[in-house]
Amino acid sequence: MEKRAKTQFWLEFFLDGLSLWLGFAISFVILKLFSERLDERPISEWIQYIVLLGASYIATFLLFHTSIDIHQRNRLVEVVNILKNNVLVFLVFLALLLLFKNELMVIRRLYAMSFAFYFLFTSISRYYLKRWLTGSFSEQKSKIASYTGVLTVKDRAENFVSELKEDWSIKV
Repeated sequence: MEKRAKTQFWLEFFLDGLSLWLGFAISFVILKLFSERLDERPISEWIQYIVLLGASYIATFLLFHTSIDIHQRNRLVEVVNILKNNVLVFLVFLALLLLFKNELMVIRRLYAMSFAFYFLFTSISRYYLKRWLTGSFSEQKSKIASYTGVLTVKDRAENFVSELKEDWSIKV
């Protein structure tokens, strides 16, 4: 794995993990404000719930992760990849909850809200990560893009340059 790909992979790992924990924390706080059922659960169930959530995230990210494509500008494909990653994390999490017979799986609102917030925060973080990595926010040098000059004949220049501009790793 080259340096650019490693940098992107670990930044996505960190930001997606942060999105997951932030989504869980916000879901927990919202449900705690509007529901007294959360206090009835033993602390060991909560610890197991959080450990299983982390284990499902790490396992799916390291084994099945679909990275954002830095080279192409295709938001629909990016959203579909984010959705695939998130669904896979929560399906593995649900399987682990069933396997370990965790009683907190009956709180469906916590599960659903965590998934929704995770999807929202992951989408936002990946959008800004891609812009930061390609240097779209400032005139400073991009973190991964390289400058490219083009010499061609006038007949082919317009098509050739438009194809090059679709690649975010190249600044024309």
